[in-house]
Amino acid sequence: MEKRACLISSSVQEKDAYKLVDRISELPDEILVRILSLLPLKEAGATSTLSRRWLYMWASTKNLNFDAEETVRRYYWEYNQELKDQESSKYVDWVNHVVEQHREQEDLEQFRVCFLGLDNRFTSSIDKWIQFAMKKRVQVLVLDFVTRLYDAKLYTFSNYLETSSEHFSFESLKVLHLECVNVTGDVLECMLRNCPFLEQVSVYYANNLVELSIVGPSIALKYLEIRYCGDIKRIQIHDANLVSLSYSGRPIELDLSNVPLLIEVSICYDGFTDESMRLAFTHLSCCINQLQTLMLDIPMFVQVHHKNFPVLPNLKNLEVRVCADACRNTLPVLTSFMKAFPNLQRLVLKLEFSFPFNPTEGEKMFKGLCYGIYTEKCPHRNIKVVEILGYRHASTTVELVNYIVKNVVALDKIVIDPARNWAFHGTRANKRIEEVKLEEEARDHAMHFIRKEVPSSVEFVCL
Repeated sequence: MEKRACLISSSVQEKDAYKLVDRISELPDEILVRILSLLPLKEAGATSTLSRRWLYMWASTKNLNFDAEETVRRYYWEYNQELKDQESSKYVDWVNHVVEQHREQEDLEQFRVCFLGLDNRFTSSIDKWIQFAMKKRVQVLVLDFVTRLYDAKLYTFSNYLETSSEHFSFESLKVLHLECVNVTGDVLECMLRNCPFLEQVSVYYANNLVELSIVGPSIALKYLEIRYCGDIKRIQIHDANLVSLSYSGRPIELDLSNVPLLIEVSICYDGFTDESMRLAFTHLSCCINQLQTLMLDIPMFVQVHHKNFPVLPNLKNLEVRVCADACRNTLPVLTSFMKAFPNLQRLVLKLEFSFPFNPTEGEKMFKGLCYGIYTEKCPHRNIKVVEILGYRHASTTVELVNYIVKNVVALDKIVIDPARNWAFHGTRANKRIEEVKLEEEARDHAMHFIRKEVPSSVEFVCL
């Protein structure tokens, strides 16, 4: 009996020992590095305490995403500048430390920095980060300096290719995103000419970008996004392989020719008027028949009279930002779009409201402006999915849903999403608690009232 007990005890110990074997640490270094590259950088760094072998393993990660979104959200509305500067300095020190520790031989898939107030005060450190990324043959470079533009002296992205060499270049760069970073057209054009794999460029809030010219099939660029660069006057794109173009800001000279692959366009003109809408379609005349996705903004209180939009025979996806409480605009323009885009399959409406939202006031405006004037029927037989983003609980939005249900005769699915993600920074740092409360109210209203308006044959989704 005693012998049997000893055998059982020995067996249990062996099983326990088997369970405690560290199988992960037995994996080859390259697999461990790949696993660590999937973790947030701080979590990857925390593995250095596991054992001697893990001490510097994190320093080989190929994904340096200096994610500090929680801190960004916490301090975005902080008015104590000294406190914000302290946090910025801590962030810079963290990035500097990681850059110094990273193993020499490892290339980078991504180098991303995103924090508050990284302006020209930190030029020396930021220059070193970019040179480090170049040396590591980075594929994705993101500099997002979440800056209040009215009091900012932006960091300037220089022509680093002038100092490049065989071991110090952007030859592997595929994606470049600059936000609240100054960069000139000359610098961007030089990079496009000399970076053979650079397919995606996005520039937000660059104060000194005036002109940008992209000419020739040798340029690899496929996706271009320019947003709110205050001094820009002209974008020229000729004989290029561009697939997607997005522009937001004041009306500019948009010169397009021979862009056979361009199928996705987003245009958001400040102060969009009837004339600027005509201008937008004029700019797109060379590719109008090939477009598959179009995104437009029609801001508040703009009376758009131009109903004879050009026919876009291949358009499949339409996203329109509209003023939901300016009823006299929304429905006639929507009707015109439905007539002009006969093969549309997906319609996305981004709703804006012209005053701090109040259901009673919204109902008054609805009665005053009267949807009844614009009840022209326009059956559309190809739209399958409708998404209503930024939904708020108002009579005007209920009428909008009713109009869609009655006219989109082949509707399979309707999605209601109260979030206005397009209105906020990617970190949602500038999203106030009041906005979250409005979303909760709108979500509850949609579930109780809008759901009743949707036929049972149509899938209803509320996010």
